[in-house]
Amino acid sequence: MREYKGGWDMGELFAPWHLVILLMVASFWGILLVIPFWQIFKKAGMPPPLSLLMIVPLVGFVMLYVLAFSTWKPVQTAYPIDYRAGGGPSI
Repeated sequence: MREYKGGWDMGELFAPWHLVILLMVASFWGILLVIPFWQIFKKAGMPPPLSLLMIVPLVGFVMLYVLAFSTWKPVQTAYPIDYRAGGGPSI
């Protein structure tokens, strides 16, 4: 690194590969965030691609409120549950 006027040259500290590492880490955390919300939106009866909005900071916060206070449509399950008296999932 070159010293200039009492400081260090910041151009050498922030090489292009720093940006590559930053994008790799950000995409890893983005994927970890989107996968569970994809399933949640699907189970809520909403389009699963809405989970991609969770990456955007303020929009993701608003989408949490949309999920929390919207009415969820029932989803067909592989094992229907009988909710009549005494009925329930049998093991």
